Amino acid sequence: MGSLLHSTVSSFLSIYFFWNNPNALNDLRGSGNYQELATLFSYSYAWYDLFDMLRINGFNPLNIKEMMVHHSVMICGIFTIMQDKIYGNFMLYALNMEVNSFFLNVRSLLQMCKKRDTTAFKLVSALNILTNITHRLCTNYGIQGWASDNDVFYAYTMNPVITFLNIKLLLICVDRDLFSSDKTDKNKSK
Repeated sequence: MGSLLHSTVSSFLSIYFFWNNPNALNDLRGSGNYQELATLFSYSYAWYDLFDMLRINGFNPLNIKEMMVHHSVMICGIFTIMQDKIYGNFMLYALNMEVNSFFLNVRSLLQMCKKRDTTAFKLVSALNILTNITHRLCTNYGIQGWASDNDVFYAYTMNPVITFLNIKLLLICVDRDLFSSDKTDKNKSK
């Protein structure tokens, strides 16, 4: 439930900011109180989520390798942004990925409630796949271009790692939501 709250609030903060400040997309180095509060919110959540996932997995980081990588990259990057008090706009731009996290979290909740066969699940699943492309991968693409053009070493070296994880997430969701039900139906008919 904490993940759904974070993705909802972060998505809103990102969309609201750039809706009201579209020129901020041209200066991702910019920062201010709004950006710093959004960054602190996500930094706090990243630590909470990492600890919670470790707790659930018996404090064995090998059970959550991808999430350890993801959280390590995010925590180090966010810490740098908080310490240097620049790149707040970059942080909000990266938080655009949380639009997809919202649908990913709702999808997980529907699955936990055994609602995979419902129209709601199918709709959320489709939106999850779509927003992975539009809000994760397109954001990764934008980050890579901006970071390379502006010589932001950490961003252009770590972004490919996050891009890989986002592509893997997309492929898993496509396989489970579009193809696994077909496999299950074929096995039932045998």
